[in-house]
Amino acid sequence: MENQTVSGTKKPLFGGRRPLFTQKELLLLTGPLLVEQLLEVTVGMADTMMVSRCGEAAISGVSLVDMINNLIIVLFAALATGGAVVVSQFLGAREQKGANESSGQLILLSGLFGLLVGAFCFVLARPMIRLFYGAIDADVLDASVLYLRIIAISYPFLALYNGGAALFRSMGNSKISMQISFLMNVINIVGNAVCIFGLKMGVDGVAWPSVVSRVVAAFLILRRCYQKGNALTVPKTTRLDARMTRRILGIGIPSAFENSLFEAGRILVVSMISTFGTVQIAANAVANNLDGMGVIPGKALSLAMITVVGRCVGAGDSEQAVYYTRKLSLWSYIAMGLSNGAILLFLHKLIGIYALSGETMVLSETLVRIHAGFAILLWTLSFVLPNALRAANDVKFTMLVSILSMPCGGLASAICSACGWAGVPWAYGSPWSSTGCAVSPALSSASAAVYGRTNITHNIKEYSMKLISWNVNGLRACLTHGFAESFAQLDADIFSVQETKMQPGQADFAPEGYTEYTYSAEKKGYSGTACWCREQPLAVTTGIGIEEHDHEGRVLTLEYPAFWLVNCYTPNSQDGLKRLDYRMEWENAFRAYLLALDAKKPVILCGDLNVAHTEIDIKNAKTNRMSAGFTDQERGKMTELLDAGFADSFRVLHPDEVKYSWWSYRFHAREKNAGWRIDYFIVSRRIADRIRAAEIHNEIFGSDHCPVELDIDL
Repeated sequence: MENQTVSGTKKPLFGGRRPLFTQKELLLLTGPLLVEQLLEVTVGMADTMMVSRCGEAAISGVSLVDMINNLIIVLFAALATGGAVVVSQFLGAREQKGANESSGQLILLSGLFGLLVGAFCFVLARPMIRLFYGAIDADVLDASVLYLRIIAISYPFLALYNGGAALFRSMGNSKISMQISFLMNVINIVGNAVCIFGLKMGVDGVAWPSVVSRVVAAFLILRRCYQKGNALTVPKTTRLDARMTRRILGIGIPSAFENSLFEAGRILVVSMISTFGTVQIAANAVANNLDGMGVIPGKALSLAMITVVGRCVGAGDSEQAVYYTRKLSLWSYIAMGLSNGAILLFLHKLIGIYALSGETMVLSETLVRIHAGFAILLWTLSFVLPNALRAANDVKFTMLVSILSMPCGGLASAICSACGWAGVPWAYGSPWSSTGCAVSPALSSASAAVYGRTNITHNIKEYSMKLISWNVNGLRACLTHGFAESFAQLDADIFSVQETKMQPGQADFAPEGYTEYTYSAEKKGYSGTACWCREQPLAVTTGIGIEEHDHEGRVLTLEYPAFWLVNCYTPNSQDGLKRLDYRMEWENAFRAYLLALDAKKPVILCGDLNVAHTEIDIKNAKTNRMSAGFTDQERGKMTELLDAGFADSFRVLHPDEVKYSWWSYRFHAREKNAGWRIDYFIVSRRIADRIRAAEIHNEIFGSDHCPVELDIDL
């Protein structure tokens, strides 16, 4: 396990919880993504180098369409991002059914969207080229239209491939998409060589191999998606699920809009460049190739960020979400510095690979230097960090920043354009001001991350829940003393009770809008726990999995996407401390049970824990030192539990308040307020900052205990 050093001492990360991703797992995720991005850029360079042999009109035509292609790819990638975030969150929450359903919907949406975009671009290819680039040379226009129409045929298959690859990334398996990408790129390069050098074709010789490679890739990725044995069981469906579609598009549409603004800025610059002539368009095409090589590591890490942070958000672990955001951002800065530094170092030799005129080569070098400088400083902030926010469901913030920053890019482009051709190299850098998450907000997010308070932490808090716990000392008896009225008055999302003293079906109580879960003791009329839930849990577990402790109906565990709720009625040590030894065994076993749950997602423990932890939790501390529930041994076990990474919710908000939850029926104890605080909500310490309220309702009667309340953001 990784460790961090604080004040000269080593402290385990995440309070001793198991990291969701080890160093090895991060490398296994990012490594194949890096290779895949490298292959993609290599093919783009090969396309450009080969088509450059067909003349500068051909390379210019391909370059102009590639700008539109990039815009289309951004749309497909945004949809895949929405699906990947949703699937990753379901997997992080261990909600398999939701993960499977969302994966099927992503594949269906990808196919439908790809068909629509492909048909649109095929039919309207010429008007689109004229709209984007205005008056360009006739031979460049013809080459662009031919290339776009052929490439448009591949769009449905490209969309399906992106969707399938996103699913495997969500599973933490990027090796599959890397292998398919390798085959796809081999087909593309070999096809280009055959068509251009063998068959003497022009731009169509670059386009058709791309179509074939994408068809093959889509077929292979879908075949692997539908195979059994994956972490996801992807259903084959032709029916859109409105709820799941809205959730995917809720992330995908803002992401598409945001990233489209950046691509629109690039197209704006290219449209200006196209007015200067073929030499300038060709130089821009070559520069785009080399720029694509420089951002390979950034693209790979931005994709990894979605999977990693999405899993953390699904698991409800904001601390790990912030930690991995910092870590991957640092990796991105280092990798981007190395890749772009290498390009700048060997720039002249790299430009020499292309068959260009002297003027075009000089201009290409200038463009690459500008882009590489911007990329080292801003790529991580503009593209990698925003994916962490998207994975935490914050798509509105990054989209808003894009909208607000777009005028900066437009103004810079206009100023550079007014300077004529001399200003074009700087116009080339202006779209950076309208990236998905521009400099200023990205810097603020990065600064916040340093202090562990990014938007990621806040966006995990998706909704507020009101939880009630009450030892009713016999549910059937409590029902005759106003339990139903108190239940309605408290209006909880989850209402937990202890000491039900009944078997299932013995009480006539079925509140509308709730699902009931009970766990009764084998001995009739003894112990027992129950919960009423507005939202059904993912799973329900009875007991703690140890035979000697699982006969008295004491622990009922509900699993939700972001947390565990554990309803507990702790064994009483009894008069004369007859069960104290058993109680100590129980405490050790129960603490181990809670820690095992906490390693997966946060825990909320509620119930009658039969211990007053500190002297302010009991009316007469001195005279009760040897009483069951206030012995040093029992109080020590509560201290051990809190020290293991948990927090007493009432004391988080009310550290010094004296308030009790149980009173003896003897000696008019409740009238005299001679009570004990033995009913609790104990939460994982990492979510203690989400507590909104913690109350003890001593105004409510019906039992010798009163209800306790926890309001918390989850």
